[in-house]
Amino acid sequence: MSEKGDRIKIIEAAEKKVKAGKHQEAIAEYRKLLLGSGADVPINNIIGDLYIQLGQVDAAVKIFQSNIAYLEKKGAYSQALAICKKTSKLSPASTEFTVKLGDLYSHLGFAAEARTEYFKAAEELEQKQETESLLGLYEKLTRLERGDIEPRLKLASLYVKTGASDKAVAELNDAAEWLFVTNDFKQAEKILEEARVFKDSDPRTLANLVRIYRKDRRIKDAIKLVEHGHLTNLDNPDLIALLANLYLENKDFQKAGNLFHRFLEEDPENVDVRAKLGFIEIQKGELDKAYDVLEPLIITLIGKNREDRAIGLIGLILMTGQMHIPSLERLASIYKNTIQNKNLEVVDRVLLEEYRQAKLEDKRLQVLQELVDLSPQDLTLQKEYNKSVAKEIQQAEEEKIEERLSLLSEEDRDIIQTNLAKAELYLQQGLVRNARRILENLDLLYPDEPRIQRQLELLQKAKPFVGDEEIPLIIEQVTSQEKEKVAKIEEPPQEPWTTAESMGMPEPIVPETIVQEPEVPVAAAEVAAAVEAAEPVEEVGEKITAAEIFAETDIIPVASPRAKAKAFYNLEDRINEELDVLESVYYRQIKEKAGMIEKELSDIVFDFRRHVEEKIEKTNYEARYSLGIAFMEQGLIDEAIEEFKLASLDPERAMDCFSLISRCLKKKKNLPEAVRWMEQALDLTEEGSDQHFVLTYDLAVLYEDLNENQKAIDLYRYVKAWNATHRNVAKRLKILEKILAD
Repeated sequence: MSEKGDRIKIIEAAEKKVKAGKHQEAIAEYRKLLLGSGADVPINNIIGDLYIQLGQVDAAVKIFQSNIAYLEKKGAYSQALAICKKTSKLSPASTEFTVKLGDLYSHLGFAAEARTEYFKAAEELEQKQETESLLGLYEKLTRLERGDIEPRLKLASLYVKTGASDKAVAELNDAAEWLFVTNDFKQAEKILEEARVFKDSDPRTLANLVRIYRKDRRIKDAIKLVEHGHLTNLDNPDLIALLANLYLENKDFQKAGNLFHRFLEEDPENVDVRAKLGFIEIQKGELDKAYDVLEPLIITLIGKNREDRAIGLIGLILMTGQMHIPSLERLASIYKNTIQNKNLEVVDRVLLEEYRQAKLEDKRLQVLQELVDLSPQDLTLQKEYNKSVAKEIQQAEEEKIEERLSLLSEEDRDIIQTNLAKAELYLQQGLVRNARRILENLDLLYPDEPRIQRQLELLQKAKPFVGDEEIPLIIEQVTSQEKEKVAKIEEPPQEPWTTAESMGMPEPIVPETIVQEPEVPVAAAEVAAAVEAAEPVEEVGEKITAAEIFAETDIIPVASPRAKAKAFYNLEDRINEELDVLESVYYRQIKEKAGMIEKELSDIVFDFRRHVEEKIEKTNYEARYSLGIAFMEQGLIDEAIEEFKLASLDPERAMDCFSLISRCLKKKKNLPEAVRWMEQALDLTEEGSDQHFVLTYDLAVLYEDLNENQKAIDLYRYVKAWNATHRNVAKRLKILEKILAD
């Protein structure tokens, strides 16, 4: 016969025994079916019932207990619960089955029923004074329902009773943190003060108390509290971090900076500490130090292709209103590497002005050349660049002359100076051939001398304008003037000049037609070239004076050291130079004033935004987005929202911008508007995408903050179906469901 047939035959035999009232023999038959397994729940239940009929309750309980354990292990909690209820009635004095009922109800999600059974068991254990069993029971109660404060307080007292004060403090903090959720800060503070009795300087307790003090704007009390804890626990990093953040919140930047510097020395890669320390240095006005702190972070972000974040950090420095050159240079390099030419031009123009004020000529010329390439249509830039290049060439020539002079003996220098002065005098009288002869002789003696070569080149354009018959008379006059000139070289004139300063005017540029020192003879040849087209004059005597030329103007001529000629000046270039100087001084004064007088933050932001509006187009969405990030990180929420709204006009950034606007509005406690913007962002995502679920979660959080719990629950369930581990969604869902159930 088959095994199945044997089983049927045994059951039939056992049933006959039961009908005959032979329960013990029936049990023996049924036990034959358990040989080798013992895990047949229905047969075991029959055997247990037979033991009950025989009055052997303990044997029945033992059978049912094994069935409960087997079913629980398989996850068949409903079947196990049914057997456990029956068993509990058989042993009403046993807390074991009462606790087991609570466990099974808990597994099935019946929290209220589980709670009832657990408390029933707790009363029994209290009477028996079984502290260890009570500990386990209350641990289950605290896990069952987080919002139930009483079991946690009871558990804490049991921990204290058994000497586990650390565990007691942890439970009290758990209770206080749940009270934060319900905004019962007064009760939470009371519980935390109780925790301090057991452990005065516990970092978690102090942090939670600080949270309450912050809520009540008791920052100084919070600082005093943590300072006390820090003194008794000097090496605890959590307390140091908490104290540093409190100092920062209280705007005690010096103390906060000292603590954050300690953190940075121990952990240079700590991004949060580095960012906060940079912010502190900015608030202290130490922009160079701020940049040094933030630079490694900026470089890291650039390496990760997060240029937008790097720009945001640089923006923290530039938003102070001071145009910090290293920050501007780094910003320019980012725009250059990412080929953002419009933004690069804006930054380069600011750098150009800063280089002018700082007199950094090499850098000024470099950025000027870059601007000319970026904006070839700007003739003003082109003119400045050409002028700067010409000035560099002139400086190079002058350096070459100085170098040549240093190689000559003093006697050679005197010979050159004297003969150049002599040629100058001949040129002033129109004796071009005589001047040329002197210069050619000098060239033979000192070949490749730059000053002589330059004079000879200019002299090629000059022609004599004096007749042969006048030459003897003029030579005599020149000879006399030459002696006077040489005497002046050897001994400077004692008679003071009439200076512009004495007249209350800027010092004029020395006119090229007047020779002050013989080593600058260039102007004479230029004069000779200028008179080339002039008509021959009958006498070389009196000339037109400066007073006559400027008779109808406001320009006052300045007297020359020469007796018979008056000097006058073309003041156009000088005026332009003065205007440049005035403008430079003006901006420097503004800059110094901004450094000396602390502006209100609103004024600084207003000035900065006005500068932005002038320099950055509204359609430059990337720049607007970066500014929005910078404003948001600085806590300038309204300004951040405006920039994100502009950046959202770019379809590719719209979804991100709407989400960020929602976060800004949440910070402003404008939750209905935050929901509206988050819904707009969600509409732009592809359904089923990761971004879609992430924003759905954010929207659920907003509904939860608005106490629209059912909407939040629906969205949390949707997210949980996608990813149950996403940002503790399962836990938040469970809490909300419990709140609604109550």
